[in-house]
Amino acid sequence: WRHANPPHIRYFRHLRSWPLSTSARKILPAVFMSSLYTLGMAFCLRHLRIGQYHLSSLTKGASAAMTALGAPLALLLTLRANASLGRLNEARLLCGRLIFHGRNLASFLRVYVQPIQPKAAIMAARYL
Repeated sequence: WRHANPPHIRYFRHLRSWPLSTSARKILPAVFMSSLYTLGMAFCLRHLRIGQYHLSSLTKGASAAMTALGAPLALLLTLRANASLGRLNEARLLCGRLIFHGRNLASFLRVYVQPIQPKAAIMAARYL
């Protein structure tokens, strides 16, 4: 961890790679359209009057446009997490196969090699 980049550098590098991402290419146009719609609605609510009511109190606090960006960005992170979990699951399967074949080899050594050459079977079993 001493040689790891600071978080802001990692995040900036990740943002630079978005144009190359196939999932980002599919999601980002919808994100931008949603942001434009939200900005338009926030502007209308803040600056237009409907009858005697002024609806600016609906847009106080956090900007509605920034809030609307949260869901698509969370979707991108979820897709990334799903890919990571897929790789983890594949690694677990390969590790399970390795253990299975190691046990089979140990069983083979015990049943077929040990009766003939006990020292060779013990040496081979030590390297499993």
